[in-house]
Amino acid sequence: MVRRWWSGRAPLTKAFVVLATPVYLLAVSLMVFWIIAGAFPPVEQVLLVLALFGFILIGGIPTHYVQRRFDLDAIVQRARAEESAEMARATSEREHASDTRRD
Repeated sequence: MVRRWWSGRAPLTKAFVVLATPVYLLAVSLMVFWIIAGAFPPVEQVLLVLALFGFILIGGIPTHYVQRRFDLDAIVQRARAEESAEMARATSEREHASDTRRD
């Protein structure tokens, strides 16, 4: 499933995922460590836990956003394919029309 998802992505999407994933994991790991170690007073601990949940919830959004926003290659390829199919259809219609006029 991951391989199929990964193979269909644009290079910009892949670069974002490769660069953002370690940063995201490091941030979550540091937050968990700080919470366990009790590095902050209770009020900041609560804020840190809320930030951790926010990070976890937001973690799935960049993938979805990047997939929609930066998969320009796929959009361009789709548009080109539609354009070439339309041109081929128009050409075949012209050829068919010229063949029927000859008859």
